[in-house]
Amino acid sequence: VMVTRRGVVKRTRLADFRYQNKKGKIAVGLDEGDSLIYVELTHGESDILIATKKGQAARFHEDRVTVIGRTGRGVRGISLREGDEVAGACVIENDEAWRAEHWLVTVTEGGFGKRMSTDEFEAKGRGIQGNILCRLSEKTGDVCGIATVTEAQDLMMITNEGTIMRTLVKVSTVVVRG
Repeated sequence: VMVTRRGVVKRTRLADFRYQNKKGKIAVGLDEGDSLIYVELTHGESDILIATKKGQAARFHEDRVTVIGRTGRGVRGISLREGDEVAGACVIENDEAWRAEHWLVTVTEGGFGKRMSTDEFEAKGRGIQGNILCRLSEKTGDVCGIATVTEAQDLMMITNEGTIMRTLVKVSTVVVRG
């Protein structure tokens, strides 16, 4: 599964990348000004969650995205409002045991983080504006990233000044300054 900054999602079979050329292979056809920001290997039974910088999120089953060839563009995964773009994406497994131990973490430009259950977002159709991921303000800034994590993991973040910060995931609310 591939996701671009402008909300385009594409599924391609891994076998399409079996043989390599000296110059590489085209993986996705991008519109002018768009860029690839997320790639994840899936098994065909997962949900995809796409988050935007302005705090929206859409979750849908990956079978809503038709498998297409390497050079294809893909389809709309999330509908973006003017001035918004995709901040990140993640794969959510449709397995009770997996979902019981994994959390969705959101981090904002202002250094604020939020941990929530992956079940807080119901799988709906792709191409929608989605639900509110988090409320943003001037203090929090825009969403800059999301990830699925377990409580046993740590989060490591790097500020614009190059300072590395590390915090435990099991802390329910993460606040990082810098």
